[in-house]
Amino acid sequence: MIEKLLLMDIGNSNTDIAVGDNYGRILKKVTIETVKDKLPQSLINTVVALKREYLLKKVIISSVVPEIDILLKEFLKGDEHFIIEFVSYEKVREFISIPCPYELGADRICNVLYIVKTRRYPAIVIDAGTATTFDIINEKGKYIGGVIFPGIMTSFKSLDVFTSKLGLVTEPQKRLLLYFGNTTNENIQIGVIRSQIYTINGFINDIRKIVKNYYIWGTGGMFSSIKSYLEVNCINFNLTLQGLICYFNIIKEFDGKTDN
Repeated sequence: MIEKLLLMDIGNSNTDIAVGDNYGRILKKVTIETVKDKLPQSLINTVVALKREYLLKKVIISSVVPEIDILLKEFLKGDEHFIIEFVSYEKVREFISIPCPYELGADRICNVLYIVKTRRYPAIVIDAGTATTFDIINEKGKYIGGVIFPGIMTSFKSLDVFTSKLGLVTEPQKRLLLYFGNTTNENIQIGVIRSQIYTINGFINDIRKIVKNYYIWGTGGMFSSIKSYLEVNCINFNLTLQGLICYFNIIKEFDGKTDN
């Protein structure tokens, strides 16, 4: 039986709102800017419209922005028949093999679950967003650790905030893959983008020295800027959203066992 779901992936920079089904398909997706101190009208309108269009009764939410969670719960509780589920490590601990599983972000949990449930491991998932993260899933389908470092836009913003004369570069430009630039903006663009590429490829090469057959996945909003220069096997910009569907299917099975 096909079951349609409202999916929300709330990141520090952007929020993806989508409709998917329990077979892993993404039927529609809208991306809006994340606002941390209020629910933007664009988010409210999108949720209301999708619920009405697809007759949705459940929402699965991945959020790394606690400030929004409270506001979102209050908004969604306005429909008493609407089922709300936030991603939590507690129902999927069997897939997480680290000392403090509660530290793992909801988005990264979804990335891991997508790899595990589609049986595409051992794998490395590289998610290029506000932060760039690596998630390592071993040959047994267990998350064993990862890496976090500043993402592209975070690096641009940090140079603007922590220096007096360097301005904000808002996005990569065509000349970003030269080896050096002849304006300050080009210097910043090339430095930030190339450092991101070198760092990602460096980590991949180091990890492959230990285990050579890791399959490398790429996802995240900034991945399109650098994908041609990375040693990845597959890019899936809906990976986290599809991981939300995997989470739904797992907890449905988990809740069924608990009821019995």
